[in-house]
Amino acid sequence: MALTIRVADLGADRDVLIETLRRYLTPLSDAARYDWLYRSNPYGPAAAWIAVDPASGQTVGMASAFPRRAFRDGKDERCWVLGDFCIHSEYRTLGPALQLNRACLAGVDQGAVAFCYDFPSDRMMAVYRRLGVPTFGPMIRYARVLRWGPKLRERVPVPGLSTLAGAPGLLVDLVTGRAPKPQAGTVVALQGAPCDAAFDELDRSTRGRFRLQLERSAAYLDWRYRANPLGRYEILTARRGGELLGYAAFMHAGTDALLADLSAREEGTTRLLLDDLAARMKARGAVTLSAPVLASHPLIPQLERSGFRPRESTPVLIHARPDPAPAQPLTCGDWPLMHGDRDS
Repeated sequence: MALTIRVADLGADRDVLIETLRRYLTPLSDAARYDWLYRSNPYGPAAAWIAVDPASGQTVGMASAFPRRAFRDGKDERCWVLGDFCIHSEYRTLGPALQLNRACLAGVDQGAVAFCYDFPSDRMMAVYRRLGVPTFGPMIRYARVLRWGPKLRERVPVPGLSTLAGAPGLLVDLVTGRAPKPQAGTVVALQGAPCDAAFDELDRSTRGRFRLQLERSAAYLDWRYRANPLGRYEILTARRGGELLGYAAFMHAGTDALLADLSAREEGTTRLLLDDLAARMKARGAVTLSAPVLASHPLIPQLERSGFRPRESTPVLIHARPDPAPAQPLTCGDWPLMHGDRDS
């Protein structure tokens, strides 16, 4: 069934977009989410496309693209992270999905941005395969168990036996996971105020380590984490005097904690932030700390040293604007992609 695809007007179509997302994608779709994600991004407003059934005039789906600033091979570029793709269940055949996704990729082909990237579901992978977009690499969730007692009891759900099975884990929990002691003069603390110029300086100092990096400016971090209405993100910092050595952005809810982003000047600071965050999350009652990263991410050796182990993986795709003089293709090791680099 052919649909009509049109570019959304973020002002005039605001209510339509919010309701379409709420109906077909997430009950979290509301005015606060929309205004934050679509209108307040420091890199500019989102782009969105609406799918309409021409016979009924009904809006049956939408897709969106959220702007980012990237540095690739020393060049300052604009890019999109794709998200909020949804469609009415009666139209979830390959044809309508192809139409809607083609509209997103056409924006890149026509020069709106240099490239886009996506974290597609299994259903969307079929669409990308049909469009000839290859998988860039897997996003792997690394996880560290912080409390073995509850984990062992989960594996033995029999009353009495589960308590017995969890006893060894409780002993381990009592003697592990203490917060590391930083070097003299280094302070690890939660960021209570908005991110300052020190975050901009840290971002500039770490550019050039990889062929492709997304900007981590103070304005971006405040928007992405501190202003996020979808969850309570926090930022843990390591400082020595007035110098910001590194930070870790994370979220904690119940027994689960998530490391969304980490940047540091040196490996010692990375190790300090990982272990301090694990100790804090354990003290708050978290059982597992997860850290989704792109395969070959340079953080992986540090994660493994800190007790993280690989779990499930999901695909990441990149679609770039046609280039008459194409550069050397990117590989996973060229891009330190983390969970915080997605929006939905």
